[in-house]
Amino acid sequence: MRKKLILLVVVLFAGIIGLQAQDYISVSGTITDKNSGNPIAGHEVIIQADSAYSSTLLTNEAGFYVDTVPSGGGLNFIYIFTIDNCTNLYHDTTINNPQAGAPILADFEICDDTTGGECQANFYYVVDSTGGGTTVSFVDQSNPAEGIDSWYWEFGDGTFSSAQNPVHTYNAPGTYNTCLTITALFNEDSCISTHCADINLVEMIPPAAGNGMISGHIFNQNAGGDDNPASDIQIMLKSGYGEYVGMIYSDEEGYFEFANLPVGAYTLFAEVMGKIMIPKTYDLSDENPLVDDVLMLIGESNVVFGIDEVNSRFVENISDIYPIRFPVPSGSMWK
Repeated sequence: MRKKLILLVVVLFAGIIGLQAQDYISVSGTITDKNSGNPIAGHEVIIQADSAYSSTLLTNEAGFYVDTVPSGGGLNFIYIFTIDNCTNLYHDTTINNPQAGAPILADFEICDDTTGGECQANFYYVVDSTGGGTTVSFVDQSNPAEGIDSWYWEFGDGTFSSAQNPVHTYNAPGTYNTCLTITALFNEDSCISTHCADINLVEMIPPAAGNGMISGHIFNQNAGGDDNPASDIQIMLKSGYGEYVGMIYSDEEGYFEFANLPVGAYTLFAEVMGKIMIPKTYDLSDENPLVDDVLMLIGESNVVFGIDEVNSRFVENISDIYPIRFPVPSGSMWK
């Protein structure tokens, strides 16, 4: 009887430990130099979960970082990012609806050459909202701007280009790892550099026509209080079923509009590279089919809605670069 009691206590204790372990999610990874493969020590990694958790870590001598994120009753997302030492661009990943107790591994390869003494490939891209969401304009932003001899693009779908600023149409939505390799003459030496980025193309499913509309403005938020319109910003719209139903770009006044929407719930957000976006959900009804006063502000580290409009349910993948200086379509998809 005593042995059975001891065994029962051990089993109960193990169960409690197991339940406690499931209340946390382990997040770890390694930061390495993409050119040499060497670990990068003392580099910042930031982890955020929903709106209640944020942690800033430093990698150890092996380039390793680790954190335990409390999961409580469940999380909507975990967002992990770090900053490239050469380009100051974000390397990031988002895990939506992470499973409690399941470890997350997020490794990043970044450029660690902080001297600026070599060439550096870099680019941004713009998705054509009128081409079914699969036509992408790529814009070279490599350094130095002068002296580059060649550009070689690998679009991640088995196709290639040697143009400086190509336009490419993918056959289907999906995530495509696109790489640009440049060769340049720098300080009388030949220099080769490669930059890669995931191109996230989502399938658009336009809704049936209706009388609803969601419109508003997006501004760059300045410390002095004089906010200025943010043009050519990608604005995304999801239905209540989680389907992407619209993508447009803000015009020169920062205005955007999704028209002819049926009644229902919609989630609105902007995609700005290096900025955390917390979307907001709007409900269109027969009695109130119009939302025409949406205000979004681009701050130093995030994109937020106007006063009393912040919704912290989840964060979408950030896949575009701001500012965009390439001509892009603006206005509504359904006018």
